Amino acid sequence: QASKEYYDQAIALQREMKDHVRLVSSLTGRAGIGMTMASLATLPVCSLEQAKADLLEALKIAEETGLITGKSWALYMQGMLDLVQGQFGTSRAKFLSGLKLATDVNHYEYMIANHFGIGALYLELTVPERARVHADSALQLAKGLHSQAMINYSVAVLAGAHIQLGEMTAAQSCLDKVLSIAASMDTIGKRYCWVRQVELALSRGEFGKVLDITERLIRSAPDMKSGSVIPYLWKIKADA
Repeated sequence: QASKEYYDQAIALQREMKDHVRLVSSLTGRAGIGMTMASLATLPVCSLEQAKADLLEALKIAEETGLITGKSWALYMQGMLDLVQGQFGTSRAKFLSGLKLATDVNHYEYMIANHFGIGALYLELTVPERARVHADSALQLAKGLHSQAMINYSVAVLAGAHIQLGEMTAAQSCLDKVLSIAASMDTIGKRYCWVRQVELALSRGEFGKVLDITERLIRSAPDMKSGSVIPYLWKIKADA
C-alpha cells in the first residue's frame, strides 16, 4: 500500500512536469504492485482495471515517444497480468515482444524480466523443460547484474521447473542458494522462493514443515486484514 501511495505522488508530479520517460516507468510499476506472480504469496493492492489502464497509457506514451525500453517493460507487465488471468496466448506474445525489444538494445534487466515471465508461463502450462530454459537464462543474466531480487525470482521459477520434472534434489539445491532456515520473508522474490520450498516439502510428505512455513508466509504478508485470504497459501494448507 505504501508503494502505491508513492507511485500515486510520483505519477501526479511527472504528469505536471511532462516527464514522459519516468511516467512510463511509474505507470508500469504501479500496475505491477501485487497483481503479478506475487499473488502466490501476498495480497493484491491495485485493482485489475487500474492496472490495465495504467499499462495501456504507458504503452501509448512509449510508442509515441519511441521509448523502446519503456515499451519492453510495459509489455512484460501486460504479459504478467494476462498470465494470472489465464490468457496464455496473449501473455506469451507480449513476453516475446518485450524480450525482443530488450534484446535489441541490450537492456539486461528487461531481458531478465521477460525470460522470467516466459518461464513462469510455461510452469503454468506444465511444460517444465521450456520453463527451465528461460528461468536459467534469466538467472545467468541476473547473476551478471548482481541483482538479488531478480536472482530470487529466477530461482523460484527454476526450482518450480525442477519440481515438475521430479528433480527434487536439484530443486532443493537451487533454493538452498537463496534461502536458509532464518531467511526472511520480506520481499516478493524471497516469498516466491519460500512458496517453492513449501511445494517441495509437500511433495516429500513433510506436512508439519508445510504448515509451519505457510503460516509464517501468512503472518508476514503485508496489508493483511481480518478475513483476508491469499488463495494459493490457503490451498497449500488444505493439501497438507
